Amino acid sequence: MTVTTATLTAVKRNLIIFVKAPIPGDVKTRLIPHLTGLEAAGLYKCFVGDVLKNSFQISSQIKIQVAYQPHPKASDLSWLGHKTSPDIFHQEGRSLGERLIHAFGVAFGRGAKQVVVLGSDSPNLPADYIEQAFNALSDSDVVLGPAVNGGYYLVGLSRPCLRLFEDVSWSSDQIFERATHNAQKYGYALKVLPAHYDVDTYDDLMTLYKELIVDGNKAPNTKKFLSQLFKSKTLCSAS
Repeated sequence: MTVTTATLTAVKRNLIIFVKAPIPGDVKTRLIPHLTGLEAAGLYKCFVGDVLKNSFQISSQIKIQVAYQPHPKASDLSWLGHKTSPDIFHQEGRSLGERLIHAFGVAFGRGAKQVVVLGSDSPNLPADYIEQAFNALSDSDVVLGPAVNGGYYLVGLSRPCLRLFEDVSWSSDQIFERATHNAQKYGYALKVLPAHYDVDTYDDLMTLYKELIVDGNKAPNTKKFLSQLFKSKTLCSAS
């Protein structure tokens, strides 16, 4: 399928970002005890803010939504401090696979033709990767962005290929491998994006910080937070 400029406007593209309530002790827990629970939650808020900002800069032709996992202390996205926020619906399901199936079902049920789901753990993800994902869905059923830890940072569908999520151990490092196996098994046309990384561990965080120091234009909220955090920790350790 060849998509021209004229037909692009008729394509209903949805970008769904998975977000959790930023409750200390519930988010970025693998960064603890290098960071306190409060620091990890503050960092996560910056991740979400940068991912959303990055996403809104892609194209006016893309509808952006947030699949939100709320908490009684954070029932909506008011903690972001934005005057406006994207459309929100709640995540449903016990496993990540069930939550993905629900999110794709919501988008396709509302008339979307191309749906890309993105996590909020890669604040420095190049916007071009998201554009590549939607372009790939013009002539494929599935697009995956492999993460270096064996998962994927992005998954997109041009139709409800929900068997992609069958028999996956969501806590393993075989998630991407299983997805590619399922795509082949069920005859889904698959395209793969360049690899990137989620920030899960302290080593990941240090890699991110070093990259942000070099490229000052990426993830400004995260960069500012980390600069202040590491400065304060250095001062505390020196006193």
